[in-house]
Amino acid sequence: MSLIVTIALALVGLFVLLQVWILWQSRRLQGLPVPASDLTRRLDPSRPALLYFHSPRCGACRGMTPIIAELGRSNSNVVSIDVSRDMEAANDYNIRATPTLVVLRHEAIAKVLVGAQSQRVIESLLN
Repeated sequence: MSLIVTIALALVGLFVLLQVWILWQSRRLQGLPVPASDLTRRLDPSRPALLYFHSPRCGACRGMTPIIAELGRSNSNVVSIDVSRDMEAANDYNIRATPTLVVLRHEAIAKVLVGAQSQRVIESLLN
């Protein structure tokens, strides 16, 4: 096997391990209490809330942003957070990749989804 193929396979393996680590880190958040912040104070704790962490440079985020914006117009518990502008919120929720959806229920983190999601999945998160 040539050196170039070996290096390429090693890089692919590292990339896969990084992706698995990011998913594992996000799953660990489920069930933890919601961090106290200005962001959560304006949410209605009696209803599920959806936090959408995104970046303007992320292609998948640009595809999901119109869906989230539409949901946000009809639901005040949908919050869009640009991680490049609000790093504190991203750190509070241990966000390592964009797009990330965080569902809050009963003042706890109920679900964390990393990566692009369909409109049907996003809408079902609030029901």
